[in-house]
Amino acid sequence: MPARIYLDHAATTPVRPEVREAMLPFLGEDAFGNPSSAHAVGRAARAAVERAREQVAAAVGADPGQVFFTSGGTEADNLAVLGAVQAASDRPGARAGDAVVHVVTSPTEHHAVTAAVHEAERRGAFATFLPVDRNGTVDLAALGRVLESRGAAGAPALVSVMWVNNEVGTLQPVPAIAERCAAAGVAFHTDAVQALGKVPVSLTDLPWAAVSLSAHKIGGPKGVGALLVKDT
Repeated sequence: MPARIYLDHAATTPVRPEVREAMLPFLGEDAFGNPSSAHAVGRAARAAVERAREQVAAAVGADPGQVFFTSGGTEADNLAVLGAVQAASDRPGARAGDAVVHVVTSPTEHHAVTAAVHEAERRGAFATFLPVDRNGTVDLAALGRVLESRGAAGAPALVSVMWVNNEVGTLQPVPAIAERCAAAGVAFHTDAVQALGKVPVSLTDLPWAAVSLSAHKIGGPKGVGALLVKDT
């Protein structure tokens, strides 16, 4: 029987041997503790979690305190979008029942983002889906017009555009999008799940508010992700 050749790494990757080796101690009898517990086993687990947080932060040029672990990219995207909507709704002056919370995204986002945006609409938010060209690239001129808008929906509370498209591989001009959002004083979120490990991902000089990551796209286990959140 010929050896199997796996060519679907964009969907998920096998767990790398070094990752499996690093995980094994925490699947046995000596390192199973609750990281919130004060006893020795719990402290050992907490140290491992904090070490992992530092490693994730170092990989993208962020601070460890900005890393919040999730069950994957979907939960990270949901938290970013709906968290921004809730935060905007809770600000002083937000009018209950009016569509004053404005979310901007594109029609080619991962369904984890589009579903969260539709849920935000169900809760009373207003959503703008930016046009894209034949390659799926977001129209920056349209983004500029939305950022400058002061209509009934008000200025956007969040712009969410994925770094690399999971279906067709479009590489979005994330630095340009982030800069425009920063100039307008609007929070920017990017789903970088497909970008990490494939294109350079550095947050050091990028004006971002939230970034979603997932382990299983880069040789890690399924069910592990992170949302990086900047304290703005």
